[in-house]
Amino acid sequence: MSGIRPGRFRMDVERDGFLPKSYGEHDSGDSQSILSLGPGQKIEDLRFHLQKAAVISGRVVDENGDPVREVTVSPLRRTTHRRKSTTSETGTAITNDLGEYRLFDLYPGVYMVRASAKSRGGRTFGKVFVGRSTIESVGGYVSTYYPSVADVSRASTVEVKAGDEVPNVDIVLIRQKSYRITGRVINAAVEHTSPESQVDVSMLPNGVESYPWGDIREAQVDQKTGGFEVDDVLPGSYTLASSYQDRDGIFVGSTRVDVVNGDVTAVRVVITRGADLHGRVLKEGKISQEAPVGVRLQPRDQNTLGGFKLAKTKPDGTFLIEGVPDGDFDVSAEPADCGACFVKSATVDGVDIIDDGITVSSGSAPSLIQLVISDSSGSIDGTVKNAGGSPVPGATVGLARDHPHPNQDNAVRSAYADQLGYFSVSGVVPGSYHAFAWGDVDYDDCHDADFRKPFLPKATAFSIGESEKKTLQITLLPDSPDAQ
Repeated sequence: MSGIRPGRFRMDVERDGFLPKSYGEHDSGDSQSILSLGPGQKIEDLRFHLQKAAVISGRVVDENGDPVREVTVSPLRRTTHRRKSTTSETGTAITNDLGEYRLFDLYPGVYMVRASAKSRGGRTFGKVFVGRSTIESVGGYVSTYYPSVADVSRASTVEVKAGDEVPNVDIVLIRQKSYRITGRVINAAVEHTSPESQVDVSMLPNGVESYPWGDIREAQVDQKTGGFEVDDVLPGSYTLASSYQDRDGIFVGSTRVDVVNGDVTAVRVVITRGADLHGRVLKEGKISQEAPVGVRLQPRDQNTLGGFKLAKTKPDGTFLIEGVPDGDFDVSAEPADCGACFVKSATVDGVDIIDDGITVSSGSAPSLIQLVISDSSGSIDGTVKNAGGSPVPGATVGLARDHPHPNQDNAVRSAYADQLGYFSVSGVVPGSYHAFAWGDVDYDDCHDADFRKPFLPKATAFSIGESEKKTLQITLLPDSPDAQ
């Protein structure tokens, strides 16, 4: 590769049948290196060690051992960070006429495998074909985890290593008594609905910390009557949420539904307009006064339905966020193409809301929000070295604020060192920090205060002021607190 302009780059390599690889990336995929190129510099003999992708295959059959076709099969990985469990779907396959499936391009790890008579969007297929006969999905088969359980907590796992092909991961679909939820959505947010709009109902299980996205059930709402119907509902407690979107925004409504031992009828979900948040953004520094600023509203409880909102300022700096549901929120703002900008202050009637956020209750919102943004953030660069004084290529660097505000995105800034151990971070909010550097930790660990805490005594303490540039020499830490 020639004719490359000087700069800092990522380099990626891909090949069919192998896992993609970034320059300097460990086999775990948790870290990588930046490639720095100076004027006229020539680098030779770069090497990438590609791992073969893993494969899981098997068949899906009914209780009689007959193959089931056109069933969606998904591999699921469960990870835990910050004491919260996350289940993620990493691909899908559809069974053929012999009930066979093949899940490929898998990273090494431990997986659960789920067979479901649902599409990826969560809507139930009308029929699932079994040989020449058909099975009605209503009141019949439910999502089944390998080898044959409906409860994800009881699912068996399959471990694969690089290049493994694990066959015979067969799933026997199970029947379980399921019920139907019917009701009506009442749109109280607008007087007249738009003909192009669509109203959906989603059903989310209550009391579950993490569930696969594919397990969210959905149903369309009849535009004329507002009626909806959700089939194949297992006993349990759920939240039924409905949303309506038009040019004015997204409006939501929800209600709790408990399914015990029968169908649930006459459920009412009322979509409300919510609260309107008014505010103004003031700019300090060389930020263009005419350029619009993006304002973001983010719920502190990630389960707050419809709480994530975006808005842009008008030429006079004012903004309006419509349709905000009840809950606690953080507000942030950032001009486009301004990596050095940060929120210097956020107030309502002179009271700081950066720590406490804002609360919307019963459709009532606080008065005018005033945000002050500045382009006077600092920048940090430096080198990561090991105990012997040698540079550490590909080290993960984390800059953590000593007194972060709750839910503040810039509480931790991270970067990867290049082939010479050099790193650079811009847009650092003024304040006091500790700098950490590890050889191979993932993004979530770097941003996890509990993970960082045991390393704090050996981390590099520093402070940075407005528009200040600072150079650090950071000593590499062990990847595990137990190794200290």
